[in-house]
Amino acid sequence: MTPADRTSPGAPGQAALEALLASPPALPVVAGLSRLSSMLARPAPDGGAPAVVVTAPPGTGKTTLVPPLVARALSEAGEDGEAGAVGRVVVTQPRRVAARAAARRLAGLLGEEPGGTVGYAVRGERRAGPGTRIEVVTAGLLLRRLQAEPDLPGVGAVILDEVHERALDADLLLALLLDTRAGLREDLTLIAMSATLDAGRLRELLGGATGGASGGTGGGAGAAGALAPLLDVPGAPHPIAEHWAPPPTTTARLGPRGVPRDFLAHVAATTARALTEHDGDALVFLPGAREVDDVVSRLRQSLPAAGASVGGVDALPLHGRLPAAAQDTALAPGPPGRRRVIVSTNVAESSLTVPGVRIVVDSTLAREPRLDVARSMSWLATVGESRSAGAQRAGRAGREGPGAVYRCCTASDWARAAASPTPEILSADLTRLALELAAWGAPGGVGLHSPAWIDPPPEAAMRAAEEALVSLGLLEPAGWGGGAGGDRSGADGGRAPGAITPLGRAVAAIPAPVREARALLVAAGMIGARPAARAAALLTSDLRAPGADLTALARSVRERRTGALADAGATRGSGAAVGAQEALRAPAPLRALSAPGTDGAQVLGGLAGLGGLGGLGGLAGLARLGGLGGAEESVALVAALAHPEWIARRRDSVGSAGPAGTGGRAAPGGSSRPDGPAPGRARAEVAYASVGGTGLRLPADSPLASSPWLAVADVDRSPGRGDALIRAAAPLDEEVALAVAADRLSEEARTVWAEGRLRTERARRLGAIVLAATPGPPPSPGEAASAVVQAVRGEGLGILPWGEEARELRGRLALLRAEIGEPWPAMDDESLVGAAEMWLGPAVQALMAGGRRFDLGRLDTLAALRALLPWPEAARLDELAPERLEVPSGSRVRLSYTGDDGEPLPRPVLAVRVQECFGWASTPLVAGGRVPVLIHLLSPARRTVAVTDDLASFWAQGYPQVRAELRGRYPKHAWPEDPWSAPATRGTGRRRPRV
Repeated sequence: MTPADRTSPGAPGQAALEALLASPPALPVVAGLSRLSSMLARPAPDGGAPAVVVTAPPGTGKTTLVPPLVARALSEAGEDGEAGAVGRVVVTQPRRVAARAAARRLAGLLGEEPGGTVGYAVRGERRAGPGTRIEVVTAGLLLRRLQAEPDLPGVGAVILDEVHERALDADLLLALLLDTRAGLREDLTLIAMSATLDAGRLRELLGGATGGASGGTGGGAGAAGALAPLLDVPGAPHPIAEHWAPPPTTTARLGPRGVPRDFLAHVAATTARALTEHDGDALVFLPGAREVDDVVSRLRQSLPAAGASVGGVDALPLHGRLPAAAQDTALAPGPPGRRRVIVSTNVAESSLTVPGVRIVVDSTLAREPRLDVARSMSWLATVGESRSAGAQRAGRAGREGPGAVYRCCTASDWARAAASPTPEILSADLTRLALELAAWGAPGGVGLHSPAWIDPPPEAAMRAAEEALVSLGLLEPAGWGGGAGGDRSGADGGRAPGAITPLGRAVAAIPAPVREARALLVAAGMIGARPAARAAALLTSDLRAPGADLTALARSVRERRTGALADAGATRGSGAAVGAQEALRAPAPLRALSAPGTDGAQVLGGLAGLGGLGGLGGLAGLARLGGLGGAEESVALVAALAHPEWIARRRDSVGSAGPAGTGGRAAPGGSSRPDGPAPGRARAEVAYASVGGTGLRLPADSPLASSPWLAVADVDRSPGRGDALIRAAAPLDEEVALAVAADRLSEEARTVWAEGRLRTERARRLGAIVLAATPGPPPSPGEAASAVVQAVRGEGLGILPWGEEARELRGRLALLRAEIGEPWPAMDDESLVGAAEMWLGPAVQALMAGGRRFDLGRLDTLAALRALLPWPEAARLDELAPERLEVPSGSRVRLSYTGDDGEPLPRPVLAVRVQECFGWASTPLVAGGRVPVLIHLLSPARRTVAVTDDLASFWAQGYPQVRAELRGRYPKHAWPEDPWSAPATRGTGRRRPRV
C-alpha cells in the first residue's frame, strides 16, 4: 500500500461518511445496511477478507450507500490492524458517464465536490487525491490498473456494480480479481452488486469454491465450496403506467440497413404525445448515438410548434461520445419552468438517476455484439431489447414518483422478446479478452483460479481470437490447448507458445479495440504518431462514413465544416459533431505510450526494425513509400493494419467501373472517378473479394465503387447472406495491400470448379484473393475429386446431378437413420457435405478414369451414395425401406421417400388408386415395423381423394363419402358398397350394376 493512498481512520473524510450513514437519505437499501455491516465484519470461510453479493432493483440506493458502509467497515478493521491505516474503496461502473454521476451524487451528499473524500477516474480524466476514500472508476480502467499492479496497492475493497449487465470487461475483471484474491490479496474485500442477475453463480464464485488453477476457459466449479453471503434488498418502486405505442403497420422497427428513419420519426412523435399526456421530464431510449442525434434534431424542430400543450421543452442528447460537460448538462436538473427530453442510448439504463424524469419512451431496440467465428467477422447488431432491459429502462420513470412508460412496439412483440440480453462473453469478439489473459500470464485462461467465470468463454470463439492475435503478431504461435491446459513454458529461455509478444503487451496497454490499437502503434512508426492517432480515432469514433467512404469522412473531420459534418449524419451541437472534433486530437493513451520507459515507447522506438516483430516483416519497406502521411492515405493504412483480413479487391460485377484486379495506386481520396456509371443510371452493388475469404459488397450509392483495392474498416452482416455489406472503407494502394498482408502471399497450382467447369491453374494469391492465374495441364483424377468436393462445400449439393433414383435412395437412408440410427448414414446436407471425400470423391475419380472430357452431369450420384451403405446391414435395405410395395390388385407400386422439392419425407408415401386397395385392412409398415406408410388414395384420373395411414378407419368412415362423390363421375369403375369383400382391380373391371 503506497503512502499516498493510505488514510487513517481519523481523517476528515471518515467523519463525513459517518455523518451520512448516521442520517442517510430515504432509500430502500437503508433497511439492509445493518445486515451488510454484519456480513462485512465476518471473514470469508477460507479466512480471507469478506466477499458479499448484493442484489437490489434499480433505484434502491445501493450505488450511493453501500460504498460508504464498506469504507467504514475497512476503517473499523484498520483500527485493529498493524498499521492503523485502511485502503481505498474502488467502485466500478460500466460507463464513464455513470462513474462521474455516481461520484458526483455521493460527494454531493457529503457536502463536497468530487476529488475529496469521493473521487472518480475515467479514461482521460481523474479527480482524486491522497484523502480520497471512495473512488468510482470504469471497469476497463480498473482492469488497466490490475494488469499494471496485480496486488492493487492502496486498495482495500472493490465493489463491482451493475454486474447484471454482463459487459465483457466486467466479466474479465471479476475473473482476474478472483485470481488476485486467491494468490496475492486474501485481504481484498470484494462485493458484487446486481439489479437483475440470478445471484446463485455469483455466490459460488465469491464464496471461494475450491478448484485450484483452471486448465483453460472451462471455468468449472471444481469442488463444492461455501457460498458468499447474500444481501437481497427489496425495492419500493413507484407505480408506472404502461402504454403500447407501436409504429404504423407500414413502418418497421428494423430495416435491412438498421433503424428506418420513419421509425425514428415515430419515436419522436410518441415523445411529443407523451409530453401532452403526462407531467415531468422524459427519457427516450434509442440503440445508438446516430439514432439519438436524429431524434434530438426532430424534437428540436417539432416541439416548439406544439406550443402550450407541452410547454417550454429542451431536447438534449446523452451518450458516451459526448464530452463530460454535455453529459453533465443532460444529467443536471433543468431550469425552472422548462421541461426536458433526454434522448439517450443505454448509458442511462442503469446506475443513473436523471432528475425530474417521470416519462420513459422506449424504442425497444438495443445494440449487441455479434461474432461469426467461421468468417472471423464481428459487428454490432441492432436487435429488439430483452424484457429485463426494458424493465430497467421503464424503472427510470418511477425513481422519484409515479411515472409512465411508452413502448414503441406491440404487446405481442414484448411478450416474444428474450427474457435477458445475451452476455457479451457469449456473443462478442474475444480478441481483447484473449490478449488480456495472455498479458495476465494465463494464455487461454490456463492457470486462472477456478471457478473464474459466470459463463466461460466459448472455446470456438477463444480459438478464433488466439489465431487472430497470432496473425497480428500479438501472441506467439501455439496450438490450442482448450480445457486440457498443457505446458506453456518456452524452450531455451524463449517466450512460451501462446505468450504475449512485446507488441502485444504494448497493445494491451491501450484502452481501445485490439485491432485499432495494434494498427495505431505499427502505423506510428511509419507515418508518425499524430497522423496514426487521428486515423485510429476516426475508426473508433462511430461516425457514419457517407457512402461508406472513410476518406470523405476524414476530409470533413479535418475541415471542421458544419456542412461537411452534416454529410456524415451530424448536426451542429450533436454528438456526431463533437465526435468529429474529438477525432482530430491524438488520444491521451498515445501520448502516455510515447513517454520514455513505457512499453509503447519501446515499440515505437523499435519500429524501424519491424522484421523483428512476428508477422510484420513485410511492412519494413512501406515507410519508404511516398504519400502515406496524408489524412486519406493514413486512414487507409491504419484500416488495413487493423483488419488485414478485410483488405479487398474488386470482382467483375454488373455496374462496376471496370475489371477487377486492375492494380495500381488509388487516387487520393478515391471518392470521385470519371469511369463510374452515368448519372441517373442504376448502380448495382459492387462485389469485392477479401483476403480472409468473405465476400464483401459496397452500397449501391458508394463513390468507392471504382476503387480496385479497399481497406475495409467496418462491415454489416445481413441474416441469411454469406457475404457482408461494407460500412466504412478507404481506397488502398496495391503495394500497401501486398505489404500489409505479406504473410498471406502464396503461389500454388490448383484445380478449381468454377462457372460449371473444371480447370487447373497456377495462381498467385493474397489470402483468398487470386492476384494472377495461368492455365495448367489437365487435372488428375485425384485433383478433380478434390476440386469437386471443395465446390460442393462452397456451393452446396445442388451442383450435383440428382436423378430420381438417387433422390429416393437418399430419402430411404434418411428414414432409416431417423428411425433406427447407427449404422445407417446421416443424409442431411451438412452430413453429406462433411463426408463428401468418402462418397463423392471416388465417384468423381471413376468418372475421370473414363478418358472422356470431364462432365459433371454424367456423374453417377446413385452409385456414389451407395458407397455410404453399411455392411452387412445393406443387405436389408430393400426389406426395411423397400422401393415398391405389392397392393391387393397385384400391382407393385413405387413408394416415394422424397417430396417434390427433393427433400426426404418423414415417412414414405404410397400413391395408389382406390380400386387397387379393396380388401386391404391393415396399413403397411416400413423400417422394421416402426413407420406406417402414408397412403394417398387416387381417383381413376390419379387425383388424390383421401390421405390416410389407417385403412380400416378409411373404409369405415371415409370411403362412403368418396364413393358418393365419384361413382357418378367414373361409372365404368367399381364402387362397391362393401370394399372389404370386393375384389381389387387394376383397370375398370366388369361393369357392375349401379346401386
